Amino acid sequence: MIYFQWHGILAPKKTPEAITKQLYFSLKKVLDANRQFIEDRLANISLQVDFLGLEEFAVFLKEQNETAKRIGKELQAAGK
Repeated sequence: MIYFQWHGILAPKKTPEAITKQLYFSLKKVLDANRQFIEDRLANISLQVDFLGLEEFAVFLKEQNETAKRIGKELQAAGK
């Protein structure tokens, strides 16, 4: 079994695009200014940074939801 975890920042569905873009670019600016420090600390606990773009993250979330649904159905079918 392979397991991984991820963390992301989400906003309510009807958040104006200008707000989500401002949040994205502000977070990216902080990460870029401190990338080595953050990556070094996370590497100490076997984690890594993958900062996705807005559309990339939306696709990633959709894929994760589809995977979780599939696994749930498989477990249900197996009687687990």
